[in-house]
Amino acid sequence: MTTTALSLDEIVISRLEPGIKPESTTALHEAILQEQRLTGRALKLVAKRLPRQIVAGAIGINTSNLSKLYYRKRLSRVQSERISDLTATWSELNDVFMHDDNALNEWLHSKLPALSGRPPAKLLETIVGRKALREILNRLRYADFS
Repeated sequence: MTTTALSLDEIVISRLEPGIKPESTTALHEAILQEQRLTGRALKLVAKRLPRQIVAGAIGINTSNLSKLYYRKRLSRVQSERISDLTATWSELNDVFMHDDNALNEWLHSKLPALSGRPPAKLLETIVGRKALREILNRLRYADFS
C-alpha cells in the first residue's frame, strides 16, 4: 500500500481512465481526505470524458452553466460528492460493459422495461438513481434477473 495521499481530483479522474486504478479509493478514504472538494479543472476533465448532459444533471445545473464552474478554485462539497459518486458509477458501468463505449452508450439510452421504460442515462442524474443503477449492474454482473 502506498503512503502517498491521493486528492479527490486524482481519485475522480482515475475512475475515468481505463487501466489506472489508485490503490485506495474507498468511501472511507474519500471521507477522511483533507480537501473534499473538487477543483473546476477536475470538473472540466470529467465533462470531457462523460456526456455533459449527465454531468450537469448530476450537479443540478443546465449544460450552458457547466463551463462556468470550470474556472472555480473549488466546487461546493455537495457538487463534489455528486461528481465523485457519478464517476464511481461510471467506472462500474465501464467495468460491466468491458470499456465498450458503443455498447454502454446504446444501453444508457435504451428504454428498459426494468426501469418502467426509462433510459438508464436519466438515472445517472440523482444519487438514488445511481444507487438503483448499481443494483442493476450487480444483477448484470451475476446474471441475476429474478
